[in-house]
Amino acid sequence: MEPQAAERQALGFELEPLRLMLLEAWRIPEVIRDMLDARYAERSRNVILRACLDIAHRSRHGWWDEKLMADYEALAGIEGTPVEVVVSTVHRNAVRVAHHGAWIPAPPAAAWLPMLPGTWPHEPAAAETQPAAVKAAPSAPPPAPAASPPASELQTAREDACPTPDPAALKVAVQEIERHLDGSLNLNQMLALVLKGLHHGLGLSRVVFAMVTPDGQRVKSRFTLGVPTHEPLRHLEFPLQSPDLFGRLMAKMQGVWLNAENQARYWPMVRPELKAMIGEGEFFAMSLFVGDKPFGLIYADSGRAGCRLDASTYEGFKRLCLLAGRGLGCLKAG
Repeated sequence: MEPQAAERQALGFELEPLRLMLLEAWRIPEVIRDMLDARYAERSRNVILRACLDIAHRSRHGWWDEKLMADYEALAGIEGTPVEVVVSTVHRNAVRVAHHGAWIPAPPAAAWLPMLPGTWPHEPAAAETQPAAVKAAPSAPPPAPAASPPASELQTAREDACPTPDPAALKVAVQEIERHLDGSLNLNQMLALVLKGLHHGLGLSRVVFAMVTPDGQRVKSRFTLGVPTHEPLRHLEFPLQSPDLFGRLMAKMQGVWLNAENQARYWPMVRPELKAMIGEGEFFAMSLFVGDKPFGLIYADSGRAGCRLDASTYEGFKRLCLLAGRGLGCLKAG
């Protein structure tokens, strides 16, 4: 039975109108209320929110619900991303929630993901770190054989590996940016395409766009992708006029690939506070200009010190940054 029918049968009315009345009574801003209002169901933000809420609701008891595909297709249409990429992203996010939501006294949705062949990583302390409510949950699936680990543990092994580029996602990002070099996108929309191309297309785990502040004195992080909330890199910031590596990049539109071959030369030029934010490992960075004025800087890395970047990825990084520079020069107002 669909939720709306169950609500009418049990309560005599549907919950959605009551929810909107409560949100208004609680003085929730109108822009938030509108995202849950069925009258604006065709808006992009409403489509995304409703699809995500529906996925979260349906996946609580498994991933075989046929109506999940409609949610995946809705998100793919809004994001301009292949459906299989959306499904993979949803599954990865479910695994992340399972790893970091052990305090929730219920089996996570990731517990119902299909089991795949492979070795079962040994986690001796896993049982001790789970709350009693989770360990004793009666609906938890039975242990799998050693040859077939749960998808959550398989994902842990995958996250330990270096990221893999997705040429299809890169192609889509480039096409979308080129298609909108007509001033039809605003800053947020243009940078969303650029960062997704770098993150998903090139396999760069952590991507940061830092923008020149209105007073023209500093360059400060504005958008990030793939950077967890607890990581200092989310707060990348440095003076625009600075003699260090990042300050020199802002002198003109140019890029740098810090790697093992040039680390002795470039790493000492990085400010100590930025070293602490970035951590060890290779990275790409490139400044963006609009006309003759510095606009911002894009930073990207593989997220792990053991993962090497390569010349092909750097060429793709520079290409997307140059394309971003063109797109930033023709943004629509606002």
